[in-house]
Amino acid sequence: MNGLDIIDADQRGSADHFTEAGQKLKQRIEDGRIVILKNCFAVDSLLALKKAVQHWGQRQAVFPAGRSASVANLNFHRIDGADMPTRLPHTFHQYGFGNLDKLDPGLRSVLYQVAEPMLALQNSVAGTNYQLSDPEVRVKFLHYPSGGGYLANHIHPLLPQRVGLITSLSDWEADYSEGGNIFSTDAGDIHTSPSHQIGDVLLFRYDIPHEIEPIDPHQVLDWNALAGKWSLVLELLSTNALSDAI
Repeated sequence: MNGLDIIDADQRGSADHFTEAGQKLKQRIEDGRIVILKNCFAVDSLLALKKAVQHWGQRQAVFPAGRSASVANLNFHRIDGADMPTRLPHTFHQYGFGNLDKLDPGLRSVLYQVAEPMLALQNSVAGTNYQLSDPEVRVKFLHYPSGGGYLANHIHPLLPQRVGLITSLSDWEADYSEGGNIFSTDAGDIHTSPSHQIGDVLLFRYDIPHEIEPIDPHQVLDWNALAGKWSLVLELLSTNALSDAI
């Protein structure tokens, strides 16, 4: 597809492997192409991780709506409905992990197994040197539920992150069949969801406009269901609030 590169990553999932892959992908990302690395992580592991994160949220108090979560070392989850005041309209359930060492050993271990290779890939492409222990770095899961989960079209500042990574924890058609990621590139709008399956990592230059079109909007929204689109991303606290709606 014009503007979209799909590359097999061989499911090795190690930090060293991702560092090597990132060095090969750097120019593609800088040129504004969207890249999907296929089969980076085992499907069964990510399905278990998705359920574990949801279970963790069910045992924690919901972070108050309207209160800023851009706080270092914070582990939280919050349900953001369509009526929540925000500069960037959205409907999703977010789970943020700013201090993995405070989690129980089981969840902490599987989070490291995915987040460390992702961060190695980001550092390799962007030429940065972030660590998961940095107060600036947060691991975040975003659940866009069937029934209208979405994120308005927006843009991030390019620096200092340079590249965005999205690991998919959902499959097109199996978990949702309408809506999903749209990237507005020089090659035109690219709908990546049909090609971005569980275990795949998508990379994009961080200042490319993108959105999540409503997920299965004709269904009934159920915040307790796993149905819908799940994504795992890495974010920097200093730039989290600097995204602009388009």
